[in-house]
Amino acid sequence: MRLQSNENFKDSWDEALVQKLHGEIALDFLRCENDHAVNASVEFVKFLHQKGLDNQNYPFYMPLFLHENEKVISAFLSDGKILNSLKKLKRSRHFIGLCFDLLRQFSLDTVYEKTLETLLLVLNLSYRDAVFGFASYPLSLNELNYISKFLDKGKPQASKINRIILDILADLGDLTTKDTTEPTLLEVCARANKIRNVFFDNRASMAEIIPETMLVKGIK
Repeated sequence: MRLQSNENFKDSWDEALVQKLHGEIALDFLRCENDHAVNASVEFVKFLHQKGLDNQNYPFYMPLFLHENEKVISAFLSDGKILNSLKKLKRSRHFIGLCFDLLRQFSLDTVYEKTLETLLLVLNLSYRDAVFGFASYPLSLNELNYISKFLDKGKPQASKINRIILDILADLGDLTTKDTTEPTLLEVCARANKIRNVFFDNRASMAEIIPETMLVKGIK
């Protein structure tokens, strides 16, 4: 059997390449393509629970919200520890931007209610004071849609997800011109009121205010 020539082997590795390799190995089992990978992923998120989420490592944690495996999501979010940690994080543009990017990627049958609830509660806390929230991260009309697309007129307004979204919209919509003269913020707040009105109008469809291609018909 012939040995491979030396040119087939790397004789040096830079730090960026090593980090990329680490990430690829982790992603390989996090895809949960078989039972072994699912079990490994569950144990991995349990380890992360013990390590704890903070301002230094949250960018690594956030992609885990995209998991479509219920066992992994349950291990990741069920005890509320991650939510409590997220609530304590500094409200940086990067952090809030990641939350919106995750909501953008969620679509029909790709998000569990616990996952969605966690992210929406973080955003609810961030925009409870609309002026302060907008200063931390000036959400766009599209990002307002990323939140609102999960409203379900087929469920009571007091149902968990509907209630959180309606609270966010109310906090934005209650802002008056006495509080700010920022045109972009006023436009977002006006749209928040319109979305709430459509939700409560039995004659109206959410597709009248949110692009139909974005609307979510069901949550796991």
